[in-house]
Order: sequence, then C-alpha cells, then structure tokens
Amino acid sequence: MALLKVILFACDTETQSINKDSSSIPVEAAGFNEDPEAREDSIELVLAYQQMNQIEPEVFAVAETDPVLSLEGEDAADDPAFWYNVNNPDSSLIFGSNKKGGIYSYRLDGSQVDYYTVGDINNIDVRQDVLVGKQRIDLLGGSNRTDNSVVLFEIGSQGKLSPILRENYRFDRDDIDEVYGFCLYQKKDQGCLVVNGKGGAIKVFKIIKEAGDVQLKPYLSWQLSTQPEGMAVDDENNILYIGEENNGIWKVALEPKAKPALIPSSQNINNERIIYDIEGLALYKDPSGDPAKGFLLASIQGSFSYAIFERTGDNRYITSFKIAAHDRVDAAEETDGLEIFSGPLNGPFSQGLLVVQDGFNFDGQQMINQNFKIVPLSQVLELLNTSAQLP
Repeated sequence: MALLKVILFACDTETQSINKDSSSIPVEAAGFNEDPEAREDSIELVLAYQQMNQIEPEVFAVAETDPVLSLEGEDAADDPAFWYNVNNPDSSLIFGSNKKGGIYSYRLDGSQVDYYTVGDINNIDVRQDVLVGKQRIDLLGGSNRTDNSVVLFEIGSQGKLSPILRENYRFDRDDIDEVYGFCLYQKKDQGCLVVNGKGGAIKVFKIIKEAGDVQLKPYLSWQLSTQPEGMAVDDENNILYIGEENNGIWKVALEPKAKPALIPSSQNINNERIIYDIEGLALYKDPSGDPAKGFLLASIQGSFSYAIFERTGDNRYITSFKIAAHDRVDAAEETDGLEIFSGPLNGPFSQGLLVVQDGFNFDGQQMINQNFKIVPLSQVLELLNTSAQLP
C-alpha cells in the first residue's frame, strides 16, 4: 500500500487538515480529481482509518527513533531488529533499515548511534550466539535491493557491524526477481537465512564457512502465487511463517518436502479484522522457554493495526490492537516491519519491547520522515492477560 503521498497532499492543503478520528480526509484536495491513482489511494486511506477506529484495544509508544534520512515524503524506513547486549543490557540496540540507503542503529531511547550506507536494505533480522565455522558470533542480515542480494554482518561487542561475506550474495533475476522479505534462524547450531522475492520465490540457505570464507549453501525453496514480504521463524518449533500480502500467513516446517499451509484465521474471508496488506511478522517467546507459549504478531496495513495469533496448533486468531498517540509520541500507521524482544530490560521495558515501523510519522500536525516506534511489551501482555487469552 502506497498512501504516503496522499497524506503529503493533504498536509499541503491550507484549508483542510487530517482528522484521524474520523473519515474527513480531504479526498478532493490537491488535484485528486485529475489523478486517478491519488483518488484510489485517498479512498484506501479513509477506509484504513475507519478500520483502525473500529479496533478498541490500544497500546502506546513511550519512545520513538530519530527519523530516517530520505527525501521528503519518501517511503523509506522499513524493518527493525533488536540486539541484546549481554555485557551491558542498557546498551542494547535497535537496528532499523532504510530502503533508500542503509541500516541504522539506535539506543533504547530512540537516539541514533550509527548509520551504515550499505545499500537499499529492505528487511533485516538478528540472531545471537550463532555458530559460524568454529566461532560463535552475533549476526545481522538483510535483503539489499541495490544489487538484488543478501548481506550479512557480525555484530561486535559494542554493537558495531562488520561484513562477513567477501561480497554480497547476489541473485539472478530469473531466480529471485527482486529481493524483499528476509529473516534469520538457527536449527540447533546451524545458522540459516530465508529470503523471498516479489515474484513469490522463497529461498532458504545454510550459513557455512569453508576455506576461511563465509558462504551460503542453498537448502530449501518454495513458490507462492503472489507477493510475500514479512517472515519470521519459530526456531524452537522449526516453523517458518510467511506473510503473503494479499492472501494470508503461511506456515511451513523447515524440512525437505514440507508443504506450506495457510493459517485460516489470517485470511480476510475468515476474519474481518484482517484487512490486507499483511506486512511484518514477529514472535513473542515466553521467558519460561515453553515453546507452547507465546504468540505470532502481524502488522495489518489495511487497518493500521496489529493482529495476534497463537504460537502453536492452528495459530488461532486471538485479537487485534492499535498503537495510539500518547503524550509526545504520535500513533503508528501503515506499519511495514516489526520486532519483539521478550527479555527483561530496565525502565519501562521490564518485560521486553515491541518496535514497529511508522509509515506516517508526525511532529504535532506536521508530517516528517518516517521512523520506528518503541512500545513496552508489558502493555501488549496486559492487554492479552486482561482477556485471559494467553495460554
């Protein structure tokens, strides 16, 4: 969904303003009558806010990152990841991709630490204590649209990124037409990555080290009929989840000959709360370590909301919530990627945190460049526990 330009048109209109609590978006503003695509987008925008308003459960971000670098109005921020600093938890980092140029790292208060200009990075992911060769390292990887590749970095003890591939692993356009979604996972000690393309290809690789070089070894593959994006792996249950933007969420065992199956309650035909597109996916893993506990979280762009599904069984839909404006932090809308950290941190994040990309980042009434919103995970857990819906 590409609605950002509609908001910008609206903000440029002196006589009308956006009222996010109703459907009074200025559809006729800024020449929409002369631009059929803008008219279509403006209608989708109105419907998305209407759907958002129908969702009552809400949580609030207590911090937000500095905006990403981009041209005014560009859809640039995309996917967050989290790195836990085992030596100094307060110095843990949030990473965020800028699909117009690179990867950011941020402190827990949202302030920028570093920016790595490594290409147009779409989705990113982190896995820690991964065995690569004979060494255990923390990994960050991502999909790079600049050269249709994946990138891999070691995360140093201070959170700095260092590339571990001699060169980006590039795909032939006949194999993956345009890299899009990406995630990492571990199968026992084996580090692996998953990448997908806009044409529906899903590719799994083992991360190996031979003759001193880190290499990617093809392992598994599947093909979807339409565009996927967000993915997440349940390492303990060896399950890959794939968001097919206009269809639903697929699950598949990470084994040869396994066949993907759609989660019925993730489809609009079975669940009125699923308003396509489905974008980012993330897993909450209960601190007890019980793989039967936890949940799967998906960002639902068609209603500017987030849908929660059970982690096991048939992944029954539980509920949806929105991230509303609160104090000095604005609401989150049209989220692409998101990430959950389930462990304890200091301050408001004693039960972990949820980080989401915000497609419409406002400073007061003015739209500014996109960023990432940071929500105490305790709010989401309280929302679920109040309804007695966690296992």
